[in-house]
Amino acid sequence: MYGVDPRVSERRRWWIVAAIILAAGTSVVSQPEASATTPPCQVTNLRNGHTSAGAGANLQRAIDAATPGTSLRIRGLCTGNFSIVKDLILLGKPTAAHPIPTLSGGDDGTVLRIGPLSSEVSLVRLRVTHGHTWPGDNAAPGGIENRGTLSLSNATVAGNISNSYGGGILNGGHLTLEGSTVVIGNHSDHYGGGIYNGRNAVILNDASSVRNNTARASGGGIAMGAGALRLNDTSTVSGNRAGGLGGGIFAFGHVTLNDSASVSGNHSDVSGGGILNAGVLKMNGQAVVSRNTARRDGGGIDTSHGGLTLDGIASVRSNKAGVAGGGVFGDDGNVRACTTWAGEISPNDPDDPPAPTVVSC
Repeated sequence: MYGVDPRVSERRRWWIVAAIILAAGTSVVSQPEASATTPPCQVTNLRNGHTSAGAGANLQRAIDAATPGTSLRIRGLCTGNFSIVKDLILLGKPTAAHPIPTLSGGDDGTVLRIGPLSSEVSLVRLRVTHGHTWPGDNAAPGGIENRGTLSLSNATVAGNISNSYGGGILNGGHLTLEGSTVVIGNHSDHYGGGIYNGRNAVILNDASSVRNNTARASGGGIAMGAGALRLNDTSTVSGNRAGGLGGGIFAFGHVTLNDSASVSGNHSDVSGGGILNAGVLKMNGQAVVSRNTARRDGGGIDTSHGGLTLDGIASVRSNKAGVAGGGVFGDDGNVRACTTWAGEISPNDPDDPPAPTVVSC
């Protein structure tokens, strides 16, 4: 381990607070909704052809009336707090008047709740926005609360605010982001500005991204407990900020970066600019952690309470820390490199990488 910094007591305080909460957060400024000239919410049941129009209550009625497995086509702007407790597909249909079909919470509560776990729900070509929960809302997320199996495809979760966990999404089930889905510009007053994941699974595929989110505490982009997170293809976690630990990702579980996945341009006001890892972290293929910053330790990765394994040509470069571990902060024994690893932990500022232990993978 590197030398003890006189400010380490504050860093330890963050660790204690984070561990207690996860074991059992620049706000996004909401803009006014569109005027009365905005096209109404129009919903078509593709199984029976029935179409209804309204401001948003009609969408909930269509959800309630739909046979499990039905696809509902949505045009326009649907405002309200929606709930799905069955298998369902919501398909956005762009129009000239409203090119981005939208579910809006109207800055009053969580936009969409999904569950139980047996419910399989897909959101396709939709935007989920203006969810806003307030103190006293019982730790509610802003955009989506998922307790089922949720797939987002070519979708956007943006501009939501949570008084507690999960500005964009709180995941208590299984969550997959597909087809360049974006979780962007959300804020949490506590943990997980973009996504908060407890003991469950989150997968980012096909150039999906979690970017430009903020958390007042830890996990500006993603915060997670003992669950699993996988970034595949060219998916990325970028431009997120945390007032505490883990600007991009704050994790106690298993995190895997595959293919050309990246964690870049994130910032922590404490440690772990890109990733604060207290669990198991593995970087494969051409995965990269770059251009992240931390005010204290671990500009790229703080793995002082976890483990890091490197394979392929995975690299940690161009990161900056205010104190120690510009690229990776942690004991030599916390960092392992497969015999096939051909990447680098350099250059970073300071350029003081731990010596990886070479292992067979």
